[in-house]
Amino acid sequence: MSAEEGIWKETADHIKARLERLELMDGIEVIVDQQKNIESLIAQNVGKLGGAAVILFQGADPVDERCELMDANYTVRIYGAPILRPGGVPVEVLVQVAIRALSKWNPDGATDTFAKHCNYSFTVTGGIELLPVATYVAYEFPVRRRVVVPAPEFKPITPPPTDP
Repeated sequence: MSAEEGIWKETADHIKARLERLELMDGIEVIVDQQKNIESLIAQNVGKLGGAAVILFQGADPVDERCELMDANYTVRIYGAPILRPGGVPVEVLVQVAIRALSKWNPDGATDTFAKHCNYSFTVTGGIELLPVATYVAYEFPVRRRVVVPAPEFKPITPPPTDP
């Protein structure tokens, strides 16, 4: 995995960790899309737990000419059962709580490599959209975080020793 790929995954993992810590999201599976069979995971978790959240990486846009700053774009989708279980939380409420938790949130102080590459806050960059899914209630919203992309590691070339 390249340094850039690691940054995108780490950013998604931070979104996942933030959502998992929310009290109302307790018991809701948060899935980072990494070439998994998302549809079966959603069906399994909505049926068993009453809901699921999926984080999708949508690419990155260069901010500067040298591509040292990139805006990493994600979509967060939250799925729920169309009929609430007793004590269940409506998907609309989960979406609002997730947006509040991610807006202007900066996980500085992280101990992984992510902290070395980024010190910008997350931003919710658009509105909430109801998805046309027949079997669930599903909403999505876009999230962005500016990241500093590390340059490839530079190792100076050492000239061969010369004979005295």
